Amino acid sequence: REPSPLAKRAQPDDFGDSPDLGENLPGVIRFSVAEILRWRGPRAAPWPPQREDNIPLFEYPRNGQNQITWEQNGLAQLVPKTYLGDENVDLWFKLMAEDPERSPLRDAAFFASLGDDVHMFSAFFLTKLMEAPLSGDEGKRLAFERVARWTSKPSGGAVDIFGKQLLVMPVFEDYHWSLAILCHPGELACVARTRLGSDVMEIDGEADAQPRPCLLLLDSGGGNGVAPISRYVRTWLELSYQRQFKEPLELTTSTRDARADLPAVALDVPQQTNSYDC
Repeated sequence: REPSPLAKRAQPDDFGDSPDLGENLPGVIRFSVAEILRWRGPRAAPWPPQREDNIPLFEYPRNGQNQITWEQNGLAQLVPKTYLGDENVDLWFKLMAEDPERSPLRDAAFFASLGDDVHMFSAFFLTKLMEAPLSGDEGKRLAFERVARWTSKPSGGAVDIFGKQLLVMPVFEDYHWSLAILCHPGELACVARTRLGSDVMEIDGEADAQPRPCLLLLDSGGGNGVAPISRYVRTWLELSYQRQFKEPLELTTSTRDARADLPAVALDVPQQTNSYDC
């Protein structure tokens, strides 16, 4: 497939002092608002029209696994007051977590260990996990199998989700983005064993020095989706633990009780005043 005419034309100084939308994106030179609007046409809607000739502009990373293909439709979504699609969300997370040259976190002291401590899931992960009801053991098994490949790499090596400090999961529902963050998943087994009486740990006392697992939801739309998300995530964690360690794990979740194995909390975050600023 031939490169897009837009990609061929775009050069760093083509558009004078017009606003820049591509300077931090790998493989793209620079695209102005005016150029994108000329390509899109006069229509301005929250969700840009999807082009049938959706031509790839670049792949990121250039050499590596789990590449993201960024296409013309993704470019159209960078216009202000426009909904973002999954490819832009995935690209931004990958840039932020893995790119030592372009990440806004690159100067932070913790950036060197970010890849070891944090795993950022695809924008499709929770959507796929939650696409059908959790109906009994079979429904739970099917939910787990739908996303089992998300923690497997093409080379055969698996992502050790219980060895991470944070698991970051974009949430997409009804054209709205929010963010779920699972903290300290590796401590879940210890917490569950404590509840069952096989370990000793004071939840509110000084003996509770270890990190506490929790599920956080950041939603600028004021939604109350943390409870269903926590049920699906709990099921996925239990079956992931069983597959990895060959022993069962039964967790409790709650949106009200901090003593649950996996308390789920909707954080107080700034709220948007329109439909597109999530």
